[in-house]
Amino acid sequence: MAKPQYTLVDYVRWMGQLTFEEMPFCETDALVLCEVIYFDVFSTEDVQGKTLSELIRRAPVEDSNVVKCLGGGIQRHMDFIRAVENSRRFGMVTLQKYEETLDHIKSIQFAAAVFGYKDNWNFISYRGTDDTIAGWKEDFMIAFTRTPAQEMALDFAEKNIDEHLLNYVGGHSKGGNLAVYAAAMLPKKTQKSVTHIYDLDGPGFCGEVFDKSLLNHISFKTTMIIPKFSVIGKLFELEFPDTKIVTSNETAVMQHELLSWGVTQNGLDTVSENDPHAENINRIIDDWIENISQQDRKIFVNELFDVLASDGAKTMTDIMKKGSDGFEKILFQAVRSSRSTKKAAAALPEQALFGGTFRNLKQTKIWKTFAKYGLAQSIGMAATGVLFIYANENILNVASMIFITTLTLIQIGLTFKRLRESHWKIQSIRERLYLCIILSVLSISLLFKNEAMFIMGSMIFSISAFITAVYSGMKTADKKNPIFRRILSGIETVLCIIYGFSFLFIPQETVFAYSLSIGSLLIIDAAIRLLFAIWEMFNPQKH
Repeated sequence: MAKPQYTLVDYVRWMGQLTFEEMPFCETDALVLCEVIYFDVFSTEDVQGKTLSELIRRAPVEDSNVVKCLGGGIQRHMDFIRAVENSRRFGMVTLQKYEETLDHIKSIQFAAAVFGYKDNWNFISYRGTDDTIAGWKEDFMIAFTRTPAQEMALDFAEKNIDEHLLNYVGGHSKGGNLAVYAAAMLPKKTQKSVTHIYDLDGPGFCGEVFDKSLLNHISFKTTMIIPKFSVIGKLFELEFPDTKIVTSNETAVMQHELLSWGVTQNGLDTVSENDPHAENINRIIDDWIENISQQDRKIFVNELFDVLASDGAKTMTDIMKKGSDGFEKILFQAVRSSRSTKKAAAALPEQALFGGTFRNLKQTKIWKTFAKYGLAQSIGMAATGVLFIYANENILNVASMIFITTLTLIQIGLTFKRLRESHWKIQSIRERLYLCIILSVLSISLLFKNEAMFIMGSMIFSISAFITAVYSGMKTADKKNPIFRRILSGIETVLCIIYGFSFLFIPQETVFAYSLSIGSLLIIDAAIRLLFAIWEMFNPQKH
């Protein structure tokens, strides 16, 4: 679909000379005031009662630090704020109240303003997520708890709803979540004074901590506006009768940027349905969140942002400035995170690639019994050892072929399943279709290219060995494991490192000798682990 010709900047310029008496307040005006709050032009002294034109004129808006949101490009934001300044319609809007809190320790990022027009209406605007790590963490916190910003939003609304005026409440991104939360939680008498709520691509609420039936009191006067490719607004998705989907001149998740949304001279430039690719992403994220407990979500979020801030970073920009060195430190910090965090992180790509197939398998009683005592690992090691011993010199070729073919068949099956779920809309599973084609071509190539199969097999074995070495190393360092298992894991770590390097350099004619030695060690290791598992089963009190 073609990108919109006009956006919010154009709307401000078109309507600049029309007062609110000449053209009453509309939903596109809500977008403007939810974007204005992203500019840090209100935090100086003596701002109450000043018009937006006055405030913008005396603020250093050319400084990129004034813009408190990510994306969109600084020039686009400068064009917008200057258009507001020179607009008769918006320039005469006054700032009645402004409040801002940023607390890195408590993970609070909150900003809200009351914009007013004469004695006609007030608009309470909540700022969305800015560049701070505290703000981003607070966004993630809605997955397991009510946030401090939500309570501050409610308090701000209670103090600033004027029963003698029309009262509009709105926000973009996290600001949309705050607007809906505040309106839903207001005392009934004050809630009746709310004229309309505007939720602009804001995430919803975790069902475990928020009673969504509270939304019934405000749903009839709430407008939800999301871009065609909406991801943020689909998290814990809220369903309001008045929901509009707008076009954007950005691509993919960058459509979240408010200034990219399309407008026409008749209002918003809307479409009838969301992008199918966004819906696929949303389904993956929803399934991922649904299968992680509330407690594990909390641990995951806390540890994730502890890692991001571990090197003293306060903003996402600070992290980006550190480059590869900063990323390396973050990576090593992540390796030290708890088991539940690693499981949560690993579950997302597993959900995306395999649709939760392996996770469902792990929920079975048989799997849990085998996993508890390490029986599955022992049997798997023994079977692999036998395979290595009886395999010929073409084992790497066969292994690479089996690996790629299995992966290809799994992806074809999942692609067919997704295609059927989407009512045979090929466009909705285009990326999966591309992956199936690539894997199929790779499988066929390996079948007819013997040397390619050997190289691929060597890479697979080396990578597997090094990953196993890291895993065994962590088991060795974990003091919660019995000393016997730690010693065994330490030996495995050393051997895996040796074999990992060996498979990078060995010629094809010596593969059989390596296979024989690996197979023998695997069977011995499996036998020892199996004996230890049997002992644990019959002596649970000593385990």
